[in-house]
Amino acid sequence: MFVKGDSMADTITDNDSLLIDTESRVPIDGHIYVVRLGDELYAKRIQKSFDGSLVLISDNKDYGPIAVPKEQLNELCIVGKVVQRATDL
Repeated sequence: MFVKGDSMADTITDNDSLLIDTESRVPIDGHIYVVRLGDELYAKRIQKSFDGSLVLISDNKDYGPIAVPKEQLNELCIVGKVVQRATDL
C-alpha cells in the first residue's frame, strides 16, 4: 500500500514500510492512522474535536493540519491504525 508522502518528520520517513491494523478503524486521539481522503492515502495523527469533526495532523511541521468537518466525515475512510514501521537501512 502506498501512502501519500508528507513524511511525518522523525516518526515516519519517506520509503518506510507501515504495518496497518485494518481492524482498528475507530480513531483514538493522538494515534496514527492511514486514511483515505478523496483519491489520496495519508498517514496522519487523528484528533477528535468537541463538535464531532476530526483534525488530521502531521508530525512534520511543514504540513498544516487538515480539518474534516462533521458533515464531511462520510468522505473520510479510516483504513486502519499504524502499529509498526520499518525503515530501510
